[in-house]
Amino acid sequence: MADIRKNKNSYRTAYINDNLARRQEYIETTSPKKREVVIEQPERRTSHEAHQSTARGLRSSFGFAFTLVMAAAMAAIFIVLARYISLNVAMTQKSKQISNLRKELSTITMENDNMEMAINSSIDYDYIYKVATEELGMVYASQNQIVTYDSEDSEYVVQYKNVE
Repeated sequence: MADIRKNKNSYRTAYINDNLARRQEYIETTSPKKREVVIEQPERRTSHEAHQSTARGLRSSFGFAFTLVMAAAMAAIFIVLARYISLNVAMTQKSKQISNLRKELSTITMENDNMEMAINSSIDYDYIYKVATEELGMVYASQNQIVTYDSEDSEYVVQYKNVE
């Protein structure tokens, strides 16, 4: 019986030791590995090396020339758009001004026509004839007093001396 107990204890000890070893392997394989942190000291650069580094950085991106061209293009687009908007606003203002001037011209033309009609309606042709014939002694011209002149050069005649 002591033999069996001894075998049982040795079996139990072997089992526990085997499990502990497996558990240790599992923990080692699943645990995150520690990384070493290396702190580097910055190197001292000469001004030439710093300039080369800056130039390399500019060349590695879009490029300095390309950036300048794009900035110039954007500035040109901005200027053209600003000019277009200002011309559009000026054109709208001129259009409104033309519309107002047309209304004013229409009003003035209508007033002028009304005044001309009022003047023409106020003329009494009978009174003028009566004053001219009775008070001033005027008479109609006879046929032998009428002289006609045909002109091909101009539409009016200048009389320099009496026609008889």
